[in-house]
Amino acid sequence: AIEAARAGEHGRGFAVVADEVRKLAERTQKALQEIKTTLDVTNESIHTIADSASVNSKGILKVSQDFDSVSSKMQEITTIMTNGADMARKSQAVSSKLVSDVGQILTNIEEVKRVATNTSNDVIKADEISKQVIVGLDSQDSRLSKFRT
Repeated sequence: AIEAARAGEHGRGFAVVADEVRKLAERTQKALQEIKTTLDVTNESIHTIADSASVNSKGILKVSQDFDSVSSKMQEITTIMTNGADMARKSQAVSSKLVSDVGQILTNIEEVKRVATNTSNDVIKADEISKQVIVGLDSQDSRLSKFRT
């Protein structure tokens, strides 16, 4: 602006350009600050999600282990009921139905176990992906900090 004033009439165009460059730099600085704020909020949200996913993954793993225990007990019950059916011929029809139902329960438990295991694996994968996103965002934040004044 000082040089433009010294240049007189010829410097007016330069002063206008210098003023526009200054305004553009101010808007850029403001935009960079808004981006940083958004990235900080996003990072915090991702950290929260990753923590929740980790807790959920542990809970799902515990449920899966409990299903294994229940499945084992149900298999023991099936064996006992089968032996009992041989000893109690009069209740054979009832015992057969019970064995069939327990078998269906075992099938259902195995399916729930499979779904729980898959869900646990998906949560672990999501946790890994969110950690990769955090690393990427941290890298972007680092790159953006080079443009801050």
